[in-house]
Amino acid sequence: MRSHDTRGVGVLGYTVSRRPRAEQERRPPRRGLRYRHRLTAAMVAVSMPLMAALAVALTASAARSLTASAERRAESVARAITLRAEDWLAERQATVATIAAGTLADLAGNLETTAATAKDRY
Repeated sequence: MRSHDTRGVGVLGYTVSRRPRAEQERRPPRRGLRYRHRLTAAMVAVSMPLMAALAVALTASAARSLTASAERRAESVARAITLRAEDWLAERQATVATIAAGTLADLAGNLETTAATAKDRY
């Protein structure tokens, strides 16, 4: 059986092209291709401003979060330094008080001895 007869009508009633084979293989320009490019351009045109706005919003949010975290950390460090400085100062005050008490006792003892010696001389 032949796929088409001599009049150009195929077995199932479809028209068979009588163009040369090279012409049949060449495709006509596709209209869908232009639509695809327009759709892609529209998607890019819509998504780019949204992405830019999202980037700005996320950057601002991250900056606020980092700033708050840094402030909390700085406060914590300042409290720790203050506590250590107060402890150090209390230790030094206790040491000075001990030295002062010892010195007063020695001084008082020396005064008594000096007074007794002076009394014996005169």
